[in-house]
Amino acid sequence: MATNKTVIKLKNGTYCNSKFFGAKNRSMADDFKNEWLADITNFNGLIITAEKKCDRPVILFDGAGVFKINRSKDVAVAFLNITGSNLKIDGREATRNRERETGRNLN
Repeated sequence: MATNKTVIKLKNGTYCNSKFFGAKNRSMADDFKNEWLADITNFNGLIITAEKKCDRPVILFDGAGVFKINRSKDVAVAFLNITGSNLKIDGREATRNRERETGRNLN
């Protein structure tokens, strides 16, 4: 567990949540239920960065988001390539997802 004034250095590579699309043991029921990749609460001075500035570790997510930050100060994220699933869907699929989650039709 990280404490105040902690630096987390990620090695070069690809990181994702355990139920990420394409991960093992993932079912269709998990499609839209993935939570935040990391929940950061009550931290002061937390830095999440690449181990080497010349590398760009990749963080893939298909849930609520990557970092949920609550009641924390001075949290920094640097030298990471963060990619969400929104870049991989078209307008029709995005609208269908919105209708399913909110019940609102935007047409």
